[in-house]
Amino acid sequence: MAACVAVISAISTSAAAGCKVRVIDIDPGTVALPRTWKKERGTLALVLARDDALVFGDMEGHHLHSERFSRTFREHLVRCRKALGDAGPPMIRLHDCLSR
Repeated sequence: MAACVAVISAISTSAAAGCKVRVIDIDPGTVALPRTWKKERGTLALVLARDDALVFGDMEGHHLHSERFSRTFREHLVRCRKALGDAGPPMIRLHDCLSR
């Protein structure tokens, strides 16, 4: 199931026509992050600079494999917790970040 994301002053996601639209209010600094990330990625390859290019995709502009992406997230989180000890972030699932 694909989701559409529009970044203006909030993130709105919709799974398909007829589904509930979910709006998440976020601050302007957080809104700027994906725009900056996409702009920087666009300097690597022309396909990544297109208006319809994915913000979070692979180097060829394709969708990331969800299981691999989740596994990489967990691995980075574990490494971060080892490096920072008690100051590290709590162990959370990637899905928890998207759902809150």
